[in-house]
Amino acid sequence: RYLFKNYSSLKTTLAATHSQQNADEFVYDTNMASSPFMDFKIKNTNIIFTTAYNRKFSSKFTTKSGLTYTQMFYDMDLKLSPFENQPLQTISSGNGNTSLISAYTNSIIGLSDKVTMNLGINAQYLTLNNNWTIEPRASIKWQMAPKSSLALAYGLHSRMEKMDVYFVKTPQTGDELVNKNLDFTKAHHITLSYNYKISDDMSLRIEPYSQLLNDVSGIADSPF
Repeated sequence: RYLFKNYSSLKTTLAATHSQQNADEFVYDTNMASSPFMDFKIKNTNIIFTTAYNRKFSSKFTTKSGLTYTQMFYDMDLKLSPFENQPLQTISSGNGNTSLISAYTNSIIGLSDKVTMNLGINAQYLTLNNNWTIEPRASIKWQMAPKSSLALAYGLHSRMEKMDVYFVKTPQTGDELVNKNLDFTKAHHITLSYNYKISDDMSLRIEPYSQLLNDVSGIADSPF
């Protein structure tokens, strides 16, 4: 983290995460002889670079802009036995890597001593299929009294699917990545928030909200 002299700062982070799951399942007959029934392995590794620049121009105007680059690696293999004492068969497998790039900018504007506005925009780009999205964000907060405030917010939020959805391969699909070109799942969020400070150690927040989902991936004639 670096602090500049003009009331601004730059914070940069590099991180790596890794998760791995292994599962084996066996079936035993009456003679306690075992046969494999399931063999499941999955690995996920992410390398994440993020940087954000914050600048306070005045007591009523602050901006923050940032960029995040995530490199994702994936490897999965699922084998099941169709019947007892039958050899394992590959149900689903896949491996690969891709990058997700996201950037944002957000401004906090003091319209008056009691009214504050947040305006921002977020963008995402998935290199796997060249899908991208631009997401506006906005909110306004009214400090009704020293202990109570009312806020209204709207935002469009997008999310990529899990890696195993994009890279899955089955005996029916062969080597074709049938889900490779899936778009981001999107959601319009509208939130109304009322906050009341009961004491120094307790506050009450009432927050009704609505979500409108679109571009949701699904399997035809299935609840999934």
